[in-house]
Amino acid sequence: MTGTDAVEGTDVIRLSTIGRTLRVSAAILISLLATNVGASEQERPLHVPEDKSWEVKSYKDSGVPDPAVSWSMEEYQTALGKLSELGGTELPRLGSKRSGLVFQRLLITQLGFPDSALPTGGPTLAALYGLHREDRLFFDRELVAIRAARLKAIVAEAPSVDEIRAVEGDVSAQYQRAGSASERAQKAEMLQIYSELLGQSSQVLREQVQGLLYLASLKETSPGARADLVTELNAVVPMLGGRMVKNDTGAIANELLGLSRLDWNQRVAADLSELAARVQSVQAG
Repeated sequence: MTGTDAVEGTDVIRLSTIGRTLRVSAAILISLLATNVGASEQERPLHVPEDKSWEVKSYKDSGVPDPAVSWSMEEYQTALGKLSELGGTELPRLGSKRSGLVFQRLLITQLGFPDSALPTGGPTLAALYGLHREDRLFFDRELVAIRAARLKAIVAEAPSVDEIRAVEGDVSAQYQRAGSASERAQKAEMLQIYSELLGQSSQVLREQVQGLLYLASLKETSPGARADLVTELNAVVPMLGGRMVKNDTGAIANELLGLSRLDWNQRVAADLSELAARVQSVQAG
């Protein structure tokens, strides 16, 4: 094997790993918006609770690890377990002067230890703040923050159009140089995989952005959460450039325009319309 072939092989393996990561990340995020769609649940309105969270010291006294330092997997599990024993209104809240530090530590830690990595049957971040809570408490700002953080992580892992096409070119050159029929068949299969990877990656990104937009479509979502969502999307949209195909960016832009026509604050509506235009402008070919 030549030095060039070795580099090409490394790129192929790395992009294959990225593809698997994106699919796993997509599955993880589904749990964050899990909701009971039964008729009885639909009749019970969601309710955004007031911030009645505790001071950091009270959480620590209850057994939650110190949020001022990084948590291990075991400490994260301990924190989730202790918090799951509290009433919903006592959970740490985003931006709270009392408990914001605890929520921020949960937000950061869940990127390293997603719910899918936790023991089956144990408490999860999705169970604490998800839409499927039996008490129908709707932690809208917290859910926007959780989903946006995950989305940014997925976008950062997503391969760019140029990257995929470069590897396709390398594999195509290897195909042309292949001497045996079996080697040519192997390279042809690899070309097929990478011709599909961009579409798959783009679809994953679209679905996760749409999951974030779903929160904005709920009538119970507060103005503060909607403003947070616009801020988060403003940060994400430039990261989408070169990573999504036209059909997917077009779908997102259309949803943003649809949301902008809802009965929202005029400033938020204008921001969503501007975001729709930005999404269209960063689309890949």
